[in-house]
Amino acid sequence: MKGKLRETGIDVVDGIPWGTHFCLFYQTKKDLLDILMPYFKAGLENNEFCMWVTSEPLRKEEAKEAMRGAVPHFDQYLEKGQIEVVPHNEWYLKDGVFNQERVMNGWVDKLEAALTQGYDGMRLTGNTFWLGKTDWRDFVKYEKMIDDTIGSYKMIAFCTYSLQKCGVTEVIEVTENHNFALIRRQDKWVALQNAERARTEAALRESEEKLRNILTSSPDAIIATDLKGNILECSQVTLDVYGFSSKEKVIGNNAFDFIAPKDHKRALENMEKTLKQGFIKNVEYTCLTKDGREFPVELSASVIRDSSGKPTSFVSITKDISEQKKAEKTLIQSEKLRALGEMAGGVAHDFNNLLAIILGNAQLLERGLERYKKEEITKRLGIIARTASQGGETVRRLQHFTGREISSDEFTRIDLNEIVRSALRSTSPRWKDEAEAKGITITIKEELGKLPPLLGNESELMEVLTNLIFNAVEAMPDGGRITIKTEAKENDVLLYFTDTGHGIPDKIKINVFDPFFTTKGPKASGLGLSTSYGVIKRHKGDMKVESSKRKGTTFTITIPIPSEIPSEKERLKDSEKVSSQRILVIDDEEGVRDVLARILGEEGHRVSLAETGKKGLDKFKQGDFDLVLTDLGMPDMSGWELAKRIKKINPSLPVGLITGWAVSVTKEKMKEKGVDFILSKPFDCTKVVREVNTYLKFKDQ
Repeated sequence: MKGKLRETGIDVVDGIPWGTHFCLFYQTKKDLLDILMPYFKAGLENNEFCMWVTSEPLRKEEAKEAMRGAVPHFDQYLEKGQIEVVPHNEWYLKDGVFNQERVMNGWVDKLEAALTQGYDGMRLTGNTFWLGKTDWRDFVKYEKMIDDTIGSYKMIAFCTYSLQKCGVTEVIEVTENHNFALIRRQDKWVALQNAERARTEAALRESEEKLRNILTSSPDAIIATDLKGNILECSQVTLDVYGFSSKEKVIGNNAFDFIAPKDHKRALENMEKTLKQGFIKNVEYTCLTKDGREFPVELSASVIRDSSGKPTSFVSITKDISEQKKAEKTLIQSEKLRALGEMAGGVAHDFNNLLAIILGNAQLLERGLERYKKEEITKRLGIIARTASQGGETVRRLQHFTGREISSDEFTRIDLNEIVRSALRSTSPRWKDEAEAKGITITIKEELGKLPPLLGNESELMEVLTNLIFNAVEAMPDGGRITIKTEAKENDVLLYFTDTGHGIPDKIKINVFDPFFTTKGPKASGLGLSTSYGVIKRHKGDMKVESSKRKGTTFTITIPIPSEIPSEKERLKDSEKVSSQRILVIDDEEGVRDVLARILGEEGHRVSLAETGKKGLDKFKQGDFDLVLTDLGMPDMSGWELAKRIKKINPSLPVGLITGWAVSVTKEKMKEKGVDFILSKPFDCTKVVREVNTYLKFKDQ
């Protein structure tokens, strides 16, 4: 990879291109400092990411101190991450073993990160003083690997060797694997060049031979294209994978013809990315065979440049991962079955607790009805009602977990900052009163920025924040601080929730959003964060966690800003009445019919009941009704079908669907099916009255 020459900072070495691999033979610590100080100074001042792997005679902290004396503002470069200084045992000898592929992949990963952060490329150096005889042969192979591949990357590699550890043979081996070597002669540094032409010609011959071998022996499809994607060359496996009989039928086509249309935009973006950074790795696409069959692939690509550094073509390696995906699907199915077993146990535990409360209070009322005062009866009934609502919330969370979400009709205009304030107010008994009673202090810091309105479900987002607040309180048994910050950034609203608790260990951090994962023992269901994650995903957002043990935790929630927010239908206040209307309730459960009849009857409405869809339809045809409520799941006719038939008879009549199932359907689909609104079981009396009265008031509109 040629292109613009990079300044080395070394007096005897002029500008060098990306892909240069050279070495230094030194005798003293001063030799190292004389060369490496200006080398890194030039890199830092020219927007390059730098990395120094140290060894004796220059340790990590000594190296940093030397840089502070040679490079102005060195600590600023260090703080913003433009340079890293790493001991050799943490890079070359990770886990105590030298692994050439791991080290090479580490350099490439560092380069990718640097390019993503906006640096021009990467320059590095590694001191080899730590090398012993046992690792020498592997390190020579590693140097050859770098020398063979570095030309494809925006990278400069500078290897340093102590003459105390190198004999004549070692010097020759090292020199062979580098473009040139620096050595001190009579107190002057000189650059010793290889026989470049012979080496280049040999490399070209070797490269051509390698290419032929790769094209004939690679198990994956290899394609070379021009910069527009037109195919110039391909391997035999390419023909087999895409279903062609000869190269002539492939060469000349455009590579985009073999990519599913749904991935064209992403493929074009990745082509531009490859041009910018020189390569892409392990990108998944859906591809098409000659006959139009779709199959999944994993693609890696590099850009090819001419001697002047100008891009000329791409080479891509495509791996058919159909079998891998089948195996993953089988594994996922197995995990689902395992999770189902855990879910059954967890749900049984939660519901047994709730039923114990409901049954116990109901029996107390039954046995003590005559002697209990009104206040005691009201208290017991309130406990039963709250516990039943908790059961409904448990079902709701499970529905989110399984992806069977409640209708998106519940998405309304929301103010995220106001939801934050409401969540803090509603949880204050826990983080303020209860904490102070224990003699600890938890402070709340609000940094709420100016936000545009969002489209979402207020109660669900309240639940997310409540979960985070309660988790933070439990993570700070001795007190601490919770900081909630919001801001609008480009097309998203971001919420940062930070606590100063004990943090999350790395080994379990990846599991925090898993259903049923908990560190709190049998008392916890392990659904809090998993359902919170599901809620944010349902809002087309994202939720991430950053944490270190004993250093606190930060959750980052991202929610997209909608392009437009539809106007909301006017809602009646809870206390507002409408005139008496005729309502038909159809449900195969007698208890549900009875409750709805009483709720609506107490509002002054005249209610007729039917226990099946067919009987309900017959009653509707015979009567003059103002609104219909129908159950979704009935044995003879579904609620959807009944709603359609009713709308055919009277298109303007409001129809509400009653269901205990999780229904995920758009407003358009609801309208298509003849349903105006949905009441989810278990329903709240106030909500039933509000929804019914709202649609009765606006039925003619």
